Amino acid sequence: MSQAYIGTSGWSYPNGPGKWSGVFYPKNVTGNQQLIYYAERFNAVEVNVTFYRFIPPNFTQKWISKTPDRFQFAFKLNKAFTHPGKLDKKDEKAGKQEVRATIDAMSPAKKAGKLGPLLIQFPASFHATEKNVEHLQTVLGFFPDIRKAIELRNNSWNTIAKDLTKMIKDTNTTLAQIDEPTFSNSIKPFEINSDFAYHRLHGRNAKDWWNPKSPGDRYNYLYSEKELKPIVKNILEHRKKGKDVYLFANNHFGGKAVANSIQLQRLLGQPSQASFNLEFSKAFSGLKIKTEQEQKRLL
Repeated sequence: MSQAYIGTSGWSYPNGPGKWSGVFYPKNVTGNQQLIYYAERFNAVEVNVTFYRFIPPNFTQKWISKTPDRFQFAFKLNKAFTHPGKLDKKDEKAGKQEVRATIDAMSPAKKAGKLGPLLIQFPASFHATEKNVEHLQTVLGFFPDIRKAIELRNNSWNTIAKDLTKMIKDTNTTLAQIDEPTFSNSIKPFEINSDFAYHRLHGRNAKDWWNPKSPGDRYNYLYSEKELKPIVKNILEHRKKGKDVYLFANNHFGGKAVANSIQLQRLLGQPSQASFNLEFSKAFSGLKIKTEQEQKRLL
């Protein structure tokens, strides 16, 4: 049976105007307790910290111990692989240490049966040049036994869509389907045949996308149910074909990703049975989210 894994990009946003602490998380839920709280409400999460730094395996082991069976961690590949830098060198040794560190970090999740796809996110400046195609092939080759989702943003990849599809056939790879503001150079979605699908919702805040006053402002966007329904339809079509589906909401400002993930769960017929913080229920009153107090009254 195919599965639908719904969650958010990251689970810890403790500071700033768009923080989750005191909104999604009750004020007394801190540190590693936040992952426990999150995993009671969602069945997957995208690990974003690995994009910025390499983490030791014991970090992952702690996360594994605090989540239920079948919970999935989708790791985001470190930017050393996807942004200009060390791994551009034509050197046999370039990347070996980083590859080993990445595999070691994911190993506890793989052993526990909790490893989702590896997200490989390239920037909008990553065009479909001969050099970049070669680099993409190299990066995919580093992780042959792991499901991989490539996030490409530049429409130059549309011109070689057929070639790209052939190139990554049988590499356990799919193209991440991204929802974000559309610009003249934005990639147009195309399918790569694989046994799973991967969706990311970045929000549609075009006004603050390129020049936000603060980084979090880019993701300050709440999807309406009307906007979510075509996404749900796409997920259901994938599942009819027997594909597992991973969807992560990255419109994280102020817990909006959480609210939209709750909506998606309901629209897919797999609502969480857990209650939510009163502050969160008030912030998204239109969703009629069941609070802890309401749940106690029902018992």
